[in-house]
Amino acid sequence: MSWTVTWEPSAVNATVRFLEERPDMLDEVFAASDMLAEDPKPAGSTPWGTSHRRLRVGRWRLLYRIDDANRALHIEHVGFAM
Repeated sequence: MSWTVTWEPSAVNATVRFLEERPDMLDEVFAASDMLAEDPKPAGSTPWGTSHRRLRVGRWRLLYRIDDANRALHIEHVGFAM
């Protein structure tokens, strides 16, 4: 069963800024978001505190919070390493 993925406003805003600057590079981020719906703790992710995880996707970083009780995760930040 899939998990619900929600993008928090801060992550949406960051993604919009990146979309304006690097529209061709966001495919990796959206593919990773889709993957998290099936497996919220993939091998490439690392714990970030008690309820958060960080996922590196190429040069992108996704910070997300897992809500096990509701089978939901919330993408809270998207970043790009230069």
